[in-house]
Amino acid sequence: MQSLLNYLQAIAPDLGSKSLPYPLGKSFPSQFFPHTLIGSLMLVSAIAGYATPVWAVSQLQLVKLANNADGDPITEVPSGQEFIYTIRVSCSGDEDCQDVVITDQLPPQIDWSSENVSILPGRPATVSYDEDTGLATVEYNSPIPAGSPVNLEIRVQFPPGTTVNDIEPTNLAEGTSSNTENATSNALNINSDIDSNAALNKWTLEKNRVIPSTGDPALDSPVTYELKLCHGQDIEGGLDL
Repeated sequence: MQSLLNYLQAIAPDLGSKSLPYPLGKSFPSQFFPHTLIGSLMLVSAIAGYATPVWAVSQLQLVKLANNADGDPITEVPSGQEFIYTIRVSCSGDEDCQDVVITDQLPPQIDWSSENVSILPGRPATVSYDEDTGLATVEYNSPIPAGSPVNLEIRVQFPPGTTVNDIEPTNLAEGTSSNTENATSNALNINSDIDSNAALNKWTLEKNRVIPSTGDPALDSPVTYELKLCHGQDIEGGLDL
């Protein structure tokens, strides 16, 4: 801009007959006013408008993942075992994203009871959850800074005590902001197929006689046996057996 002002000062004596150089001459091809105050002001205003930069509009973005309690990515989980929907909330652009609200409609296959759903917003926020509808809502108390993403966690599980073979509930999150367009996350499917998980099929059944503990049972006397169903891993299938 300073070089443009220097150029204006140089051509001020005969402004009425001199054209601007390329590319300004292409944008403003006509001859300008004689050297008057009004003519100079209009010329400077036109050049200033030509040189004004256009900044990028901020954008709210949501990316959804699923993890186990150790933070490892998962695509399958036993019923009754907690897992985590992680929503990465980010803002790109030159301005922070204002008044951000994230909603997540949990799938009907998930246990909607409040004691089995917990929400960690990642930064100060007003959190609400309706166990009758499975709708989680997070209203952030301050703007989401541009370039500084936030991880929102929703901890859930499939209903314990039931077999949920071949269920793949689809889940996604939605977000709004007062200074950006609305955002929708990717759709996420978590499978709870018991039969396809080889680790869940490593059960052993053991039968032991308790009464009498030694010797052969007497004729017509009661005999008590103990059955043990065991698994080689510490799992939480939550199944009725």
